[in-house]
Amino acid sequence: MRYITSHFSVAGKVRPVNEDSLCYRQAFFGGHELVMATICDGMGGLSRGEIASGHVVKRLFDWFESKLPSILEKYDFSSEIIINEWKRLIGSENKELFYEGQSSGNKLGTTLSVIVIFKGHYVIGHVGDSRIYHIGLFCRCLTDDQSLVAHELSEGLITRREARRDKRINVLLECIGASEVVHPLFYTGKVRGGKILLCTDGFWHKLQVFWLPIYFKRIWPVNLIKQNEKKLEKITMRIEADGEEDNISSILIDIGR
Repeated sequence: MRYITSHFSVAGKVRPVNEDSLCYRQAFFGGHELVMATICDGMGGLSRGEIASGHVVKRLFDWFESKLPSILEKYDFSSEIIINEWKRLIGSENKELFYEGQSSGNKLGTTLSVIVIFKGHYVIGHVGDSRIYHIGLFCRCLTDDQSLVAHELSEGLITRREARRDKRINVLLECIGASEVVHPLFYTGKVRGGKILLCTDGFWHKLQVFWLPIYFKRIWPVNLIKQNEKKLEKITMRIEADGEEDNISSILIDIGR
């Protein structure tokens, strides 16, 4: 499989600093292409959120460069090994950010959504309310929000309509750095074509995701990277026009044969 990756990120019209961080890497191993992408939404005020999100992104891609090749060589694509590695990494990052916040008196933290895809299989690590979608004939969310509103919705305490309008939508139950212990979620599965979209909450809050499969239909012949970047930019501009005030960031992985 081949992967064509694009991204777009803005601070927005209100926030002075973009506290989102993102990164993606592609490599070949054993004749197969590998892609890993991660997106984080930092919190903490001023540049502190940017520091937290950037720190987690850097640690994950240091892991991609230094640890993942040996895992693939020894175990092939073992989701169990990757998840165990990520558990340790996320736990370590959580403690470092938590104690830094305690010592400085300025609490800081970040969400995390990361995916690695190899030979049609994926592993996802997730903390908070950034999201990962698969876009094919339909749009399906692959992650679960760890937020107060999402919890009350799952418990039947509020309706979907009430959830969309709830002013507590930004209240998180899990966040890397917010407490001494963090509880990440992990997902595994298969993907055969379509697209993977990673985004922060500023992207999805006001977005009607059901029309994304139509919007991201390929138009040939053009540069697919630039085509997808322009589409992400247009969606972002539309979200801003609808009143979104948060940072808005997204990564799109186009999966080909």
